[in-house]
Formats: sequence, structure tokens, C-alpha cells
Amino acid sequence: MSGVIQIGEWQLDKHSYSFIPAGVRVSSWKVLGDEPLEILWMENGIVPFKYQASEIDVPNAIINEFIPALDSKLLPWGKTETSQFEVAKKKYLRKDNNGGGVWLIAILPHYYRHYPAIQSYNEEGYTLVGYMNLGNYQLLKNWFHYCPSFSTLPRNITDDGFLAFVRVDRDISKPGRVLSYVDRL
Repeated sequence: MSGVIQIGEWQLDKHSYSFIPAGVRVSSWKVLGDEPLEILWMENGIVPFKYQASEIDVPNAIINEFIPALDSKLLPWGKTETSQFEVAKKKYLRKDNNGGGVWLIAILPHYYRHYPAIQSYNEEGYTLVGYMNLGNYQLLKNWFHYCPSFSTLPRNITDDGFLAFVRVDRDISKPGRVLSYVDRL
């Protein structure tokens, strides 16, 4: 989020990304420079997280999925792969084996999705810049959101644009993952 952190021989700065699977040994962490460090830490699995120091990787740790440091500024913007966000761009940070993954999404200013949608996947995210109105709810900068599978989402609106970190649990490019419908009420 801000500042620079060194993890072993790797460095992460604003909007950089790292993925550390459970059981993978990680080198020591060090804050660099005078700027305060702020990171967004998201976990999978059992909470509370319990750190265990180790000189080796735990047996069966998924080492091949480890991403020590990824500079998102160097990644290309791509399509969102859903018809609901035709005025948005996506930067994949990581794709899961099941098609879900982690990305940054940028939605252009003056976006107005006319119809509500049913979302058939779990999503969590964090607003980095701008805002997005979801009906009467507003996703603001530095706010976390969670949307469980099969939720009905109201219309999305932003006048100024929106940039968010998003994590989903399945492939949203498949037909039926997001269903728009006309609200006749």
C-alpha cells in the first residue's frame, strides 16, 4: 500500500504483490527507507494465523505457486472477461488452478451499469483509488468488501473511476458466473 519492504532478496513497493503459500519458508523482512510501511495482508484457511519459524519448507508446501515479489506496474492491462465490465481493465496478479485468482481492476470514470446482476462466485476486494456505488452502498478508498456467491448486486456507478484489488474463488469468464437481469420493480 505504501513504503518499501525487503523480503530476502526481493523488494515490494506500492501496489506490488506477493503470494506465500502455507508452509513455504520466507526470508527475513525489513522495512526500507523512512516512509511508513502499510501492507494489505489477506489469508486463506484457518484463522488466527500462526507463524512458525523454519529453516526449511514444510513437507507438501506448494512451492511452485510462491510469488516472492511482483511489480504490478510492469504488468499489462487486459480484458475483464465479463460483459458486465466492458469499460474496465484487469491486471492479473495470480491465476488459481480453478480459474479464480487475484487482480487489479480499473473501471473508467462515468461508468454506469444499468441492470443489477447475480454474482455466482465469492469475491473480496479492497478499494485502492476512487469509489464505486453499488446501489446505496459505496466502496470507498481504503475500504474492504466481500460479496458471497449468489448475491444480487444493484447497479454499479462511478463518476470518477475506481481501482481495486480483487480476489475471487472461481473462473468468472465462464457463462453463468455473472447474470444481468432487468429489475422491473
